[in-house]
Amino acid sequence: MRRLTVAVSAISLLLGGLTGPAGAETESWQVAQLLGGASGPDSRSVADVTAVSPDDAWVVGGQLRANRGVPFAEHWDGVSWTEVPLPDALPGSLDGVTASSPTDVWALDGYARRLLRWNGQSWTDATMAPHGWVGATALSADSVWAGSATSEGTAYLQHWDGTEWSSYSVQISALESLAAISDEDVWIVGRYGANATAVHWDGTALTRVPLPGIATPTGAETSLHSVTALASDDVWAVGDYNWLPTDGQPRQYRSVALHWDGTSWTRVATPEGQHAVSGVTPDGAGDVWMVQDIPEIAPTFAKKELLHHTGDTWTPVPVSGAPDGRGVEEVELANVPGTTSMWGAATLTYSYSYDWRGAVLRHD
Repeated sequence: MRRLTVAVSAISLLLGGLTGPAGAETESWQVAQLLGGASGPDSRSVADVTAVSPDDAWVVGGQLRANRGVPFAEHWDGVSWTEVPLPDALPGSLDGVTASSPTDVWALDGYARRLLRWNGQSWTDATMAPHGWVGATALSADSVWAGSATSEGTAYLQHWDGTEWSSYSVQISALESLAAISDEDVWIVGRYGANATAVHWDGTALTRVPLPGIATPTGAETSLHSVTALASDDVWAVGDYNWLPTDGQPRQYRSVALHWDGTSWTRVATPEGQHAVSGVTPDGAGDVWMVQDIPEIAPTFAKKELLHHTGDTWTPVPVSGAPDGRGVEEVELANVPGTTSMWGAATLTYSYSYDWRGAVLRHD
C-alpha cells in the first residue's frame, strides 16, 4: 500500500489547505441508479452503503409506503440493483449496514431497535447489541464491532464473538464513529466535553489518545464525526469545530482532518471556509474521500460535496446526472474492495425542500 504523506507545514494550515480545481475534467461521480419515486409515495431517504466485492454491494434506508415509513435494502449483483425483501412488519428505516462477506451482512433498524443479518439467502433477526448501535465494522461472521449511543457521558464499545455481545464502557460525550482493523486494533472518535477525542482499543483496554492542538474561537465545540482505517499505521479522522459569533452572524463551522501514522495523530490541512464535515472513506488507492457541506449553502440548506484527497490536495469532484437540479442532501461512501471503484448512497433534494429522492452513486 502506498504510504500517505500527511505532514503539513504551518503555512498550509494557516491557508486552510491546498485545494485543487473544482473537479478534474475526467473525474466525476455519476448517478448510477435512482431509487423509488420522485416525491410522495415511495420517496426514499438513503442511509448507508457497504461493498463486499465488485459484484456484491448493499444500500439501505427508508421510504414512504401507504403514508408510513418502512425500511428497504437494495442489493447489487454485478449487473443491477434489486430490492430484497425484509422481515414482515418492520417499521422505520435501516440506518446502517456492514458486511464481512456475501453471507454475513448486518443492518440496523434504529426505530424498531432490531438488528438484521443476511445469510446469503434471506434477512433474519439477529441478537441486538445491548446498548444500541452507532456505527459498526464486521470483520468476520464471528467478529463484529459496534459503538453505542451516549448516555450521561458514557458510551460502549461492543463486540460480537459469534455467540454473544461483550461491552466495554468509555467516557465520552458523543460517540460518532468507529473503525476496526482487527480485534486488537479499534478506534472510536467523537467528542469529550467541548473537545474532539479519539479512543483506541488494543484488545485489552480502551485508551484516550492525545490529539494535536486545534486553535478555536472562545466557546467553540470540536468533534470528530468519522474515522476510517487503511491500516494500523494509516488511519484518518475528520470532523469540525463550530461556534456562535457574538456579532449576530449564524453559527460558523471549520473542517478538521487528522491522520494517525501508528505513533501519533497529525493535523492535515483542509479547504478554508465555512465547512461542516460528515465522513471519510478509503479510495482504494491509498488515499481517502471526504464528505463536507458546500460552503455557499451550508449550514442553512446543507448540501454535500465530495472531496478526493491525493498527495496533499483536496479536489472537489462533482456529481453528474442528478434529476431536476437536485443536490446531495446526505451521502455515505464505500470502496469496492480490491479496486479504486466507489459506491455512494445518496439522498437528493432541492435546497429549499425535503422532497427526497434516493440514489446510488458510482465513481470509477
